Amino acid sequence: MMDEILKGKFLTFLKNKQVAVISTVSETNQPESATIFYAVDDDLTFYFTTKSFTRKYKNLEHNHEVSLVIGTENVPVTVQIQGRAEQIQDDIEASQRLTQLRDVFTKNEFVGPLFEMVGEKNELILYKITPTWIRWLDMREGTDHNEFIQVLP
Repeated sequence: MMDEILKGKFLTFLKNKQVAVISTVSETNQPESATIFYAVDDDLTFYFTTKSFTRKYKNLEHNHEVSLVIGTENVPVTVQIQGRAEQIQDDIEASQRLTQLRDVFTKNEFVGPLFEMVGEKNELILYKITPTWIRWLDMREGTDHNEFIQVLP
């Protein structure tokens, strides 16, 4: 497990990123991946939205297990996550998390048009991911480690 200083650096990395690749499994056991915008809290719970016409929504209806990858392009930093996704049904929690995600959305000029679709395609479905396994590699200059760090379990 990480010490508090390293955990702080890890959280800073996650919170400064906003894009991840999520992988789900179809009803026919086919892997399917998609890019998502996410928010994360201090307890390492991730939040994202989708819509009911997406493959990830259909997949999560029957299998809640997911994996995420968050990384950088040229600098070797990557986070690999496995966990369980659940829809957020509670109105108060949903309102809090949507506010948090709106902050993420406004950082990227391309997110807005994605959510301007008409009709029933406009309804957002909010999920939280509770990680069960996390591994991190950070080889940026000035870091004092150059191997995978097991964050969870």
